[in-house]
Amino acid sequence: DSRAPVVYDAGNGLFDDRANRAVLGGGVRVTQAGLTLQSNRLLIDFTNSGQLEIQRITATGDVTITRGDERASGDNAIYDFNRRIITMAGNVQLRRGSDTLN
Repeated sequence: DSRAPVVYDAGNGLFDDRANRAVLGGGVRVTQAGLTLQSNRLLIDFTNSGQLEIQRITATGDVTITRGDERASGDNAIYDFNRRIITMAGNVQLRRGSDTLN
């Protein structure tokens, strides 16, 4: 559910309102409606037309995404909130239950 609340936890962060961008680092963890994303660094692009709306999240460094018994890991991931698609690259591994795809 891309409209569910998004909760962030990170060691540090920088919010640039003029560029409509935030950068989080230091063990980043993002959760939304049962989906968890963990990475070393996170770049958040958003719009701010009266209400802050996330457009895209770019995760880099030891990226892991989990939901239930599904797990995806890789070097990088882009979560496009509008299209509701996560694209991963670099040493990608997908797991569902006991099945694994490298």
